[in-house]
Amino acid sequence: MPPHTSYKPRDAATARPMTTAAGLRGHVAGVTSYGEGTYTQYIYSLVRDKKYAQVVKLLTSELSWTLNERASLSLLAFCQYELQDFVGAVETYQTLATQWPTVPEYQLYYAQTLVKTEQYPMAQKVCQRLADHPQFMRQVSQLQIIINYETDELEVCRHIINKTAPAATPTTPGTLPPPNPELLTNQACIAYKEGKYEESCQKYAEATKILGFQPALGFNTALCHYRLKQYVSALKCLTEVIERGIQAHPDLGVGTASQGGIVPSVGNSQTLHDSYLVECFNLKAAIEYQLKNKDAAKEALLDMPPRREDELDPVTLHNHALMNMDSDPNGGFEKLHFLLSDVPKLEETLENLLLLYVKYESYDAAADLLAQFTQPGMNVVSPFTRDMVEAAIAAHGGGSKEAAFKKLSELGAQQTDELKKLTRQIQDARAQYEDDQLKRLVTEYDVAIQRYVPILMAQSKIYWDMGNYAAVERLFRKSLDLLSDNETWRLNVAHVLFMQDNKYKECIEFYEPFVSKASGQLLEVPAIVLANLCVAYIITSQNELAEDIMREVETEELAAQQANPKQKHYHLCMINLVIGTLYCSKNNYEFGIGRIIRSMEPFDQKLGPDTWFYAKRCILALLEALSKQLLILPDETWTDVLHFLDECETHGRAMSATMDSAWSTSMTQLEASLGIAASCGFLAASSNHDVQAGKRRGSRAVGDGGDANVDDDDDDSGGDGGGREAVDGRGGGGAGSGRGGRGGDRDRAGHAGADGADDTDDPAAVAKATIAFQARMLKSLFLRLMG
Repeated sequence: MPPHTSYKPRDAATARPMTTAAGLRGHVAGVTSYGEGTYTQYIYSLVRDKKYAQVVKLLTSELSWTLNERASLSLLAFCQYELQDFVGAVETYQTLATQWPTVPEYQLYYAQTLVKTEQYPMAQKVCQRLADHPQFMRQVSQLQIIINYETDELEVCRHIINKTAPAATPTTPGTLPPPNPELLTNQACIAYKEGKYEESCQKYAEATKILGFQPALGFNTALCHYRLKQYVSALKCLTEVIERGIQAHPDLGVGTASQGGIVPSVGNSQTLHDSYLVECFNLKAAIEYQLKNKDAAKEALLDMPPRREDELDPVTLHNHALMNMDSDPNGGFEKLHFLLSDVPKLEETLENLLLLYVKYESYDAAADLLAQFTQPGMNVVSPFTRDMVEAAIAAHGGGSKEAAFKKLSELGAQQTDELKKLTRQIQDARAQYEDDQLKRLVTEYDVAIQRYVPILMAQSKIYWDMGNYAAVERLFRKSLDLLSDNETWRLNVAHVLFMQDNKYKECIEFYEPFVSKASGQLLEVPAIVLANLCVAYIITSQNELAEDIMREVETEELAAQQANPKQKHYHLCMINLVIGTLYCSKNNYEFGIGRIIRSMEPFDQKLGPDTWFYAKRCILALLEALSKQLLILPDETWTDVLHFLDECETHGRAMSATMDSAWSTSMTQLEASLGIAASCGFLAASSNHDVQAGKRRGSRAVGDGGDANVDDDDDDSGGDGGGREAVDGRGGGGAGSGRGGRGGDRDRAGHAGADGADDTDDPAAVAKATIAFQARMLKSLFLRLMG
């Protein structure tokens, strides 16, 4: 899922609203008394010190007790604007413009704040009222440029730019006149919106040569590089803006939030706005996310100037939601739902919300949301995303799987034709040595691949859910020529080969590159990849290789635990759970149970509702086999099992019944890997049947290409799964998701308690359905069998 950069390149700056210099009343009625002129001096001293929030509080109190005064209202509006409270500034400037219509400055400032709140039709009307005031022609023209730019009237926008651009004159006779930087900047904005990112980047570079470094130009240049997928160049531009911003504004507290502890908010000042630090950190987060450096992406968000959550702009709020969706899905959905209802620009938020509903298999919620925002005349969902979501709903939400597969096949055929067309064009460009054309075509090809992979994965998931793994493999092989180098494709090929019991050697060939590439950083590899690879090694009698991986994972987990004791890691736990289940399914309980026990060590770190959910299935299977006298268990194993259950009872007594977020991110994959069916009641399932189902191991596999995107611009329709990205932090509405429930784990409808209490509201039953209670019950059964 890429991040959100819903920021557009900034237009040439408009004039900032100012206040009049008229004096204020000498008192705040009934509150505090000041001497003659003292109150005015005090208020302006607060403005001088940029303590705008205090000024707003004082003036709001005064205006509630007295008649509206021009000086107070004007200063109040100015402070609201500085605090980025554009909604409040609109109301105040509207009052000023209405009560003092002969002061044209208030009309101008009113129009500016209307533009800030995206009320473009009204802003256009106010601009027309200023036609008789030639002294404001430049500012009004600039506002009209912005209005037409935002409403996609680019030809009108271009006409106004050319009409109002000052005539250039040569500095010396016989030379060409220097280019106008304001004209270059406006032309760059239009080129960007038309998708001409290279042209836009060149014009920003020209403007920078004339004007020198400016945060706005630096950020806009980085944004163009980002669109061209020139991430190194983009990061270079961002680094310069950030470093200069830190030097110029140390008071903004860059990096203090990432150091831990409570840090004071710097608020939403005009200084922060002009520094472009928020936008740069959001764009940096998006780039790191695209490069699959999720930790670096989260760090970029933490490094930005600290603000309270209620002060965050839509893009930053969106990116926080998506970046932390794995660890805090409920919080992420809450933030994204808020964005969906609060921000005028719905496109990114809505599309990512739909994609996340599909990812977490909340198909009813996706259907309701899609119906709500796809009414006639509402074009807030791209056709590609709508078709993908509708197909997923049909396939898994109770609709026709045949119709869904047909729709996906049609989408896939369209993308395949586009990819073949681009391949031919790339070959022609290489033959003719057209480097610029080749770069553009390669970028378009990458985008087309990103759109094709989710379609293929959605098709495959239909067969996967039916257990028809051979059909999934055939489907993947058809796209071999297009996706042979695509990591998502290769990973899912490995999964589907793993699921077919006679193709372990082939799956090893696909899994091994992921592990060898991450040598020394195995914790960066999905745990299910390591688990499946170890199982494949064991089944193909390559136990030494499996042991090497497990030793390396154990070493890395210990090092990571020492570096951050609060962070939990489940890689080795998952590997041991999968291997243990494999051996139990083959009736080698002595070794299998040993692995299950080892997977929980240390118990205070690894034992939880999710790990216990799978471990107890193997214990139940062992109990059933013992009760039927199908095996004889060595005394040492009896002792180990009883000690294991004692530890589970001890550590599970105060165990929270909620899902552990660090483990839950892997649960969807682990469920398929273990293949042990869940039961709603304690000891309700057939244990032996559950363990024998261990053949259905392997990760969730298909569907890994269709995650929602972090946002990067409201014009973008690319990204994995056709979603949006987010990068920037100022205006424009974030994109993401707004879900109200978890939806993706074993208890998709919302896990309310510990295992065994899923389907009951009885408090007594919930109290008993704890790990400690279940472990005690299992222990009593073992003791009975021992006589």
